[in-house]
Amino acid sequence: DDDEDEEDDDEEVEVGTPQPSRSVTSAWVGTTAGGCMNYPSWRYNPQYFLHVERKATLTLTLTQHDAKEGMGFYILPGEGPTKKLIHPVKPCGKSVFGTQPSISSSVELEPREGGYVVMPCTFYPKKHARFSLAVDADSDADASLILIPDLWIVKSVDGEWKDQTCGGCRNHPTFVYNPQFKLHIPSMTGVDGVDLSVVLSSNPKEPQNKGCILGAYIYALPDSASTKLVKIDSKDLVEKSNFTSTQESSVSMRLLPGKDYLLVPCTFEPNIAQEFSLSVFSQEAVMVSPLLDTQEVFVKGTWGPESAGGCFNFSTWRHNPQYTLHVPKSLDTVNVRLVQHAQEGCHAIGLYVFHGKKRRLVVRADDLVDSSPCTPSAFFDFSINVRKLLESEEEVEPQTRGRGLSVSMGAKQWSIAGSEEVSEEEFVSFIIMPCTYYPGKCGDFTLSVFVPKGAPQPLLREAPKNWKFQEAKGSWESGSAGGCIKYPSWRVNRQYRCKMKEKGKAMVMLSVDNKVKEKPSFRSIGFYVCRANDSPDPTMMVSDDIIVKKGPFRKSHETYAMFSYEAGEEFNIIPSTFEPGFTCEYNLSVFSTAEMELTALSQPSLLALNGEWSGDNAGGSVNNISWFLNPQYELYVSEKMRVAAVLVQRPRLAKNGDIAQIDGIGLIVCKTDETGGALIESAEDIVGRTPYEQSPDGTLRTARFPQPNTTWHTSSFLIGAISAQQHSCEHEEGWQ
Repeated sequence: DDDEDEEDDDEEVEVGTPQPSRSVTSAWVGTTAGGCMNYPSWRYNPQYFLHVERKATLTLTLTQHDAKEGMGFYILPGEGPTKKLIHPVKPCGKSVFGTQPSISSSVELEPREGGYVVMPCTFYPKKHARFSLAVDADSDADASLILIPDLWIVKSVDGEWKDQTCGGCRNHPTFVYNPQFKLHIPSMTGVDGVDLSVVLSSNPKEPQNKGCILGAYIYALPDSASTKLVKIDSKDLVEKSNFTSTQESSVSMRLLPGKDYLLVPCTFEPNIAQEFSLSVFSQEAVMVSPLLDTQEVFVKGTWGPESAGGCFNFSTWRHNPQYTLHVPKSLDTVNVRLVQHAQEGCHAIGLYVFHGKKRRLVVRADDLVDSSPCTPSAFFDFSINVRKLLESEEEVEPQTRGRGLSVSMGAKQWSIAGSEEVSEEEFVSFIIMPCTYYPGKCGDFTLSVFVPKGAPQPLLREAPKNWKFQEAKGSWESGSAGGCIKYPSWRVNRQYRCKMKEKGKAMVMLSVDNKVKEKPSFRSIGFYVCRANDSPDPTMMVSDDIIVKKGPFRKSHETYAMFSYEAGEEFNIIPSTFEPGFTCEYNLSVFSTAEMELTALSQPSLLALNGEWSGDNAGGSVNNISWFLNPQYELYVSEKMRVAAVLVQRPRLAKNGDIAQIDGIGLIVCKTDETGGALIESAEDIVGRTPYEQSPDGTLRTARFPQPNTTWHTSSFLIGAISAQQHSCEHEEGWQ
């Protein structure tokens, strides 16, 4: 009869409306045989709400029928009579676990708003048995038990961290390799949010993995996502669990109806392989589905002493490794990841994406597809919107992009080492340049590109260096900061000889430290590329036929120019500031498509004198009988050398500051007689002379000497500074 009564009571409790009682009878069967709290399935056990009106000592007795399973019970802080516990909490009390028919335990409880939950259970999960649970008070305190209805809708999926999917938490660059799940919240009218809980539990395969810590992240998911994300932005984080338990992890949240979310379960550390179970508890029917895997193409690279060029703030960015990426046009988006493998600390790293398929020396505004900020992190993710770029390119003629030394649109097909030919009709190409923020920060890195699994595979290759490189370091100092050719002192600038061995193209670049351009006295920097005319000496005369290329004077940390050359040609490169007297260090770099040699020329010495044409010594040109009255200067040469004489006129100014008169000026260089006077008995005695010309810009005139390939041997010469007319004027002479 007692058994029949228990059966009747059991049916009323499980099927009918739960009623408060001091004694209940039920069974652990199926999923409700959850085991003790050592196991994640504990939350599926029957749970009873215990109401206490005032402080009392309660005795609870758990009896099993026709079984000898290890059993016991927990008394837990509750959340009301209608809410089963999902998240583990600290028990207010518990019994011992044993196989005896009945187990009792007494506990003193005080009234609390959420009441208490009594959870009877077997020690191990899946142990079936019938049981009775009774509560008695030590006084007339009213204490009763009521079965908490199971209102949760549970969606569970099983998974596994294995091989590359053991990504660890988001502290690690491998985080995105973890299994990912799409969590869809259905649309509901009049509902502003859906409460749900996520429980992650593990089943370690290896004994050494039993102590690992678990956790889960929930992110807002982009619309229509069907494949695993390789770029997960921290700003999209909705909620995350704590990484504290070695058995399970759980988190509760309220999500918006009609939205999709990304659920990422993980271990705290990467490379821990084990199986897991993921359960979502909600009072609405949510959908949980795994996202499809992606395929990865990657290359490993190094920023070394010669290839850690830094970001665009530094002229050395051109030395960074660069990679060609060919992406099928059928893809809408490709995701890129840069991971640095730093031994100690993390450098600030970033990347640039350019149009084209050849390594870059020069980047114009329309060449840059996108760039990332440099951040001191172990890794970062970046997306290239292929579809948007293709749509924008339809409005731009391809010939207008990529003009320059390092870019060529090429033919409709090109070959890639280790692959078949790639058609431009099917692929779009980019150059990716990973970099550190500062130059000289060495380390290894991995550059990865992700696309959906099954999609056409992109091709990622290192872009070969299609140029030779030479560099010279120099400085403008007090005696060598001559300024541009607007000033006669330009000749004291250091010059560099560049010998071209084969026909090709070259880019010359002059750069200074970024801090230099912040100086108030800084104007601009530039340079001249001059034909050397088979002379081993620095350039002393410039003209349109001598200057091959001019590096524009820019108020920037760098300036550059490109030019073509023939095999065997030699050039003198003259770096300078715009105005004389500005001192700083600089780098001169030459990039060439063929072999070349860059060397510094010897610095010329400078002798200078000041003079004046006035009164009797303003003799005029040799067309005048008084020419010999002009100032004359003796130059003694002690050994074979080449000399350039320069005459600079200081024009007279009117009272209002305007130039009053500009005279034609010139030089005659002749031999001397035994007394040191001018010796002009024949044309051979005149070593050289300049034409008499007025300054074209109305400010000064520089007369230049000698003619090319003129060499003066050990001897004495007389230099005459001559004005075309017999006018007074100041002048300066100098020889080098």
